[in-house]
Amino acid sequence: MPIISNFPSGGSHSGRIDNPHKVTKAQVGLSNVDNTADKDKPVSSVQATAIADAKNAGTTALNFARNHAQNKVNPHAVTAEQVGAATSAALNAHTGNRSNPHGVTAGQIGAATTSALSSHTSNKSNPHGVTRAQIDAAPNGFGLGSAGGARILNFSSDLNNLKQNGWYAKGSSDTVANCPAQYASVFVDARDSSHIVQYCYDYVQKNIQSRVCSGGTWGAWEYLNPYVSPNVEYRTMERYWGLPVYTKMVRFTGIPKNTEKIVAHGAKASRMLRIAAQRGANGTLPMRYGNIEIAIYADRANIHVFSYNLNNALTDEVFVQLWYTKD
Repeated sequence: MPIISNFPSGGSHSGRIDNPHKVTKAQVGLSNVDNTADKDKPVSSVQATAIADAKNAGTTALNFARNHAQNKVNPHAVTAEQVGAATSAALNAHTGNRSNPHGVTAGQIGAATTSALSSHTSNKSNPHGVTRAQIDAAPNGFGLGSAGGARILNFSSDLNNLKQNGWYAKGSSDTVANCPAQYASVFVDARDSSHIVQYCYDYVQKNIQSRVCSGGTWGAWEYLNPYVSPNVEYRTMERYWGLPVYTKMVRFTGIPKNTEKIVAHGAKASRMLRIAAQRGANGTLPMRYGNIEIAIYADRANIHVFSYNLNNALTDEVFVQLWYTKD
């Protein structure tokens, strides 16, 4: 028998797993075995149902866990004491406490102390340096805030141009245009540059005058209490039927015996309103003494004096003050 010299050693051949003899499944009785991978094999309906039930159960459990984790309404009914937290009532009481429960100081929050604030608010020396312009106050030197603070009017001044609120003063030696007094104080009350009221106090004659600028046009000076020198006409603040009332004093001497005396008063009166007459230091007119009578009246042009039952003409000086309107 021939000897096979090239046959591989048993150990090497038997260890091969690549089917060196090309054996088929039919040769070994496996021709009817399904060679499909386990993962690709079909499952029975029972198995499929069990798998689906397990999957649904897992999904349900997962959803429950997620919903539970997101539940913010304290599902386990945990109390504040269990977690070491303050109750709502205690927290509200604390936050509503206005008595400084933490003992915070003014320095810690950068605030002024009570004493510093009181000292500041009682400081009347203008600690913030506020100016007149900031509070819309009248400029300094217009008579506000101190005695002797009136602004002095000089010879180049014109009261028609005096439109700023305040007190002004005119010396006796100054010539100021449109000023009715020689030595005076003037007060200006201006709503705007076209609507102004001026008041003038005359230190010599002790009277007060006023005039109004309306729409940029100045009216005449009017007297509150005219000095009333003889034969000088004064326009007063009084009105009669909307017209300014004028006054004038006329002086003459003598009352005739039992007849009429007519004296022209020189006033261009449109309506004579009233008169006041005085017979020297002997009383007022008209008068009646026993059967002696002196009557007096005035019309738009003249003063009329009548006497009755006088034994002699009188040499008294007569003063007659007239009040009237003009056309």
